[in-house]
Amino acid sequence: MPWTLGWKHEYWDGRAHITPRQHVMCVVMAVKPHAIQASYRLRPVTVEDHRELTALFFQAFRDTFEFCDWSLENIRNASTHSIDAFFDGKRGKPHIYSRVAVRVRSRTKPGPIVGAALIVEPAPERPVLDMLFVSPRTRRRGIASALAGAAMNELQRLGIATLESAYLMGNALSRA
Repeated sequence: MPWTLGWKHEYWDGRAHITPRQHVMCVVMAVKPHAIQASYRLRPVTVEDHRELTALFFQAFRDTFEFCDWSLENIRNASTHSIDAFFDGKRGKPHIYSRVAVRVRSRTKPGPIVGAALIVEPAPERPVLDMLFVSPRTRRRGIASALAGAAMNELQRLGIATLESAYLMGNALSRA
């Protein structure tokens, strides 16, 4: 049986048992300029985005490694808790360079949010990429890269040298 990074592989009673391991990888990235190629409009996060971000978080994470054995109700509660914690500053002050990607419908009416890079600042000049997520329907289109790149460009203008982040080893999209 092939071994999958981030998963616990055990064998007992004649059966294989594969369960997620909650191993967190912490990284510090150098803030450097990024060329942004986005087919979606990138804009700052606002308090008015709260409800839409909660729904998007649920969509983005309901079928992922982090929540693989959770009920839908528990994932919904985690979505609410995570976005509330961001806006309430529980993990650090929400950073002004947090960004969302919005589908462009027309000049006057923006479409739905399809991705978010939520940055917090637990200490002055120490930004942390708290959450990065994209709608399952729009994944693999460079949205997460554009969001993270746009945030890094703004952080570089402030003279910030590093951006911290963390991810679970079993989340292949986060590792990438």
